[in-house]
Amino acid sequence: MHVKSVVVWLRLTHCSTQRDKDQRVERIMKKLRLHFNVSTANLGPDQQVDLVALGVSSIARDRRENQEVLDRVVDAVSVHPDAQLVGEPEWP
Repeated sequence: MHVKSVVVWLRLTHCSTQRDKDQRVERIMKKLRLHFNVSTANLGPDQQVDLVALGVSSIARDRRENQEVLDRVVDAVSVHPDAQLVGEPEWP
């Protein structure tokens, strides 16, 4: 078994309150968990209402499969209507 993760920075569009941010981030994370069977986490920062770092992890039988799943996750997040990808994904 192999574990791989990625951190994706997003700027949320038309987001003005922390509550709105939390709701949008939770919807995005739920869609990713359901569609790609990955683990997700909101990594912050909490002080900026329109900026979020999503951590996404995948477990698979081999490294290639992990990379493919996480590449598809990054592609899906990059075209999400409520968020814009900020910078390049971070592959720890």
